[in-house]
Amino acid sequence: MIIGTAAATLDVNETYHARLRERGARFVEPRRFPATSPNLAAGECSIAFGLHGPSLAVGSGPAAALEALLVAYDLLAAGDASALLVGAVENVGPVASEVFTAAGLPVPAVGAVALVLDAGDAAEAAPIDRGRLVELHQQAVSEGGSLGETAPGFPVLLEAVSRLQA
Repeated sequence: MIIGTAAATLDVNETYHARLRERGARFVEPRRFPATSPNLAAGECSIAFGLHGPSLAVGSGPAAALEALLVAYDLLAAGDASALLVGAVENVGPVASEVFTAAGLPVPAVGAVALVLDAGDAAEAAPIDRGRLVELHQQAVSEGGSLGETAPGFPVLLEAVSRLQA
């Protein structure tokens, strides 16, 4: 399970830290801390669906949805898994919106999509061309996570898959 998320847990983290500021650091709530990790969603999905193998979230920037697809492709090509569930997930609240706006970046679309990528997709005769995937990722990075008019997040993953299959 590989999840790409640009907004990650920004809003959850703000809520967690607001409570710490309000109540004081000695009133840390350990049960609320796991939700501050962007990897929580990948781990919970893996447990819920009985998935084995790599399970992580990526989010090095606004093009996280395509980063997840690229990481999954490379893990499959390396033989680290026979299939992976790839998700693009964005839970954008006021804090994440503020951060993206302040950075001059398009705010990711709220929502999620997942697709299954198997080892055949990463084989030499595969329908997905890694070079083209890298180009799309680089384009999305240069466009603040977008692909043309396509919003960052799950819409960009759907658009990229559409372009890769064309």
